[in-house]
Amino acid sequence: MFPIGGNRHIAWKTQGDIHYHFFKNLFCDINYGVFKLFDRYILKEIISPFIIGLFAYTFVLLMNQILDMSELFIERGVPLQVVLVLFIYLIPAMMAFSLPMSVLLGTLSGLSRMSSDIEVTALKTL
Repeated sequence: MFPIGGNRHIAWKTQGDIHYHFFKNLFCDINYGVFKLFDRYILKEIISPFIIGLFAYTFVLLMNQILDMSELFIERGVPLQVVLVLFIYLIPAMMAFSLPMSVLLGTLSGLSRMSSDIEVTALKTL
C-alpha cells in the first residue's frame, strides 16, 4: 500500500493503482472540467451535420455502384447474397471519400451557426 494523490487528496492504493493515478494526475489540468464542457458543446454542434453529411455523401457515391450491382443481379443471375456482400465490401471504399467531406461539412456548418449566434466570440473571451 502506498500513499498517492499529492496535495489534492491522499488515498492508500495498491501497486496497480499507482500508475493509473500517476498518469491521471500528470495529465489533469485545473480547468480540464471547463474545457471538457466546451468540447462537448462544440461536438454537439458539429456531430449532427457530420452524420447527415456522412450518410448523404456515402449514398450519393454508392448510387453508381447500386446500378452496377442491380445489373449483376438482374441480367447475369448472380445470387442476391453475393451482390449484398459485394455492396457491403464497397462501403468502406466509399467512406474513404465521404468521411473527409462530411467532416468538412460538419465543421463548417457547426462553426458557422455558432458564429452567427456570436458564440465563437464568447468562447474567445475565455
